[in-house]
Amino acid sequence: FKVRMLCDIDRANSPTSDISLAAETLPQPADAPALVEPTLPTASSVLVSWHLAALNDCAFVETVVEARTANDWFRPAGCNSLTLLNAYTCTARGLNSSTQYEFRVGTRCS
Repeated sequence: FKVRMLCDIDRANSPTSDISLAAETLPQPADAPALVEPTLPTASSVLVSWHLAALNDCAFVETVVEARTANDWFRPAGCNSLTLLNAYTCTARGLNSSTQYEFRVGTRCS
């Protein structure tokens, strides 16, 4: 950037400042995936689906699906290594029977 004071009288204008250090704007992160929906439960699995949102400045690496029963989030078997951008479902496996699970989905970028 360079700065200069301009006046009503051109002869009174200041000289231009020295050039500033470069400044870079921050990247815009990916929007959160939406409509996360667990369906088709069995005794040990649940199909999890979602809608991918805008990636913005994100260089996609993987979709991260996590589950929890009470406090601790974990990545269930069957929902790891989701590195295909156009994958919108996974089957969470190895779950305990008669247990209520919550799911969340995020996008990991490089």
